[in-house]
Amino acid sequence: MRQQKEVSEVVLARAGRYQRVAENLEVKEVVVEGRRYVVCRNSEEAKKDAAARAAILAKLETALGQGPKTVVGNTGFRRFLTVAKGSLTINRAAVAADARLDGKFVLRTNTTLPADEVARAYKSLWRVERAFREQKSTLELRPLFHHRDDTSVGHIVACFLALRLEVDLQRRVDERSIDVSWPDLMRDLGQVHAVEVTLDGQRYRLRTDLVGSAHHAFAAAGVRPPSVVTPLGPIAEAPEAPDTTTVGV
Repeated sequence: MRQQKEVSEVVLARAGRYQRVAENLEVKEVVVEGRRYVVCRNSEEAKKDAAARAAILAKLETALGQGPKTVVGNTGFRRFLTVAKGSLTINRAAVAADARLDGKFVLRTNTTLPADEVARAYKSLWRVERAFREQKSTLELRPLFHHRDDTSVGHIVACFLALRLEVDLQRRVDERSIDVSWPDLMRDLGQVHAVEVTLDGQRYRLRTDLVGSAHHAFAAAGVRPPSVVTPLGPIAEAPEAPDTTTVGV
């Protein structure tokens, strides 16, 4: 939106009514000399964009008060700065222009699909790309070289099941309106460990404390957390060694 002049100056400036096609998704179609664009707007993302910009501007104002050296080289500040009479000031026109982009993204298509279907098709592609990113980052899955068809299929199924569990847990967390990012949730769950100890001839399994949002994950999944202490029974006695005799030759 910022790099293409036709999009920033013509497409986004074109008046028109948005059509609501899904929750937090509105679209409108713009045609410029036969080129077809679909402008999409997400109200929730617009709020996030506005909050992020407000945070940047607050830091920028503080930095400007400390002198120009503190803002030089900061790429986050650069687009909101202007040089006037040898001094750095906030470019209010750039701030207003950036605000017009809040929550929006623009698609260009040569299809004849309705605008709402174009937006949904793009979001489907985005979900596929996100799935690949999730597998490589959050789930830490890596390619393996298999020499048999059954092991290749097994690896693909394992990747799919891991992603399916992640999507289902994320959906349940969202349904409970739990405000936690997926990386933070995985970090907190990763700190839940089981430790086996032996005391007075008895074996026990101890669970570490649930930290952060770990308890939210268990509640959302409908799974009861393991007990802090689980008795495992007495220590199994080692079998007696057979009686052997060494005979020298």
